[in-house]
Amino acid sequence: MGEATCRWEPLAEGWIKINVDGAFGDNGRAGVGVVIQDHQGKVLLSSWRAILNAGSAEEVEALACLEGVRLASNWERKHAVLESDCETVTKALNMSHHGRSYLCFVFSDIFEFASLLPEGKFQAIKRKRNQVAHELAQL
Repeated sequence: MGEATCRWEPLAEGWIKINVDGAFGDNGRAGVGVVIQDHQGKVLLSSWRAILNAGSAEEVEALACLEGVRLASNWERKHAVLESDCETVTKALNMSHHGRSYLCFVFSDIFEFASLLPEGKFQAIKRKRNQVAHELAQL
């Protein structure tokens, strides 16, 4: 993978980028990392959080998404693009129905907080483009 693929992709003015990642470890211990940047790439907010008794890597990734939109809705109420390196979760967030997913309650909370933002998008990215959130999740 070339260096050009790991560069910051600017957003339209007035948009923020929410990069999230989850790290799932032994015995249900996990962590989530969040980095929120403005349209020029300036870091507005970063966060990490420990999660106890997590059931799966997908659950932790979904909880990272929840933490990201929760922080954005509380601190930076702007148009937002949430990026995660977990394609399974970002695909699920872009679907209209989650009733049978074991993560349906987490997804419901994500959409509730996202509804407080003017507009929100969810997209998958490569881990190399999510390195800071990935490192935060490891703490």
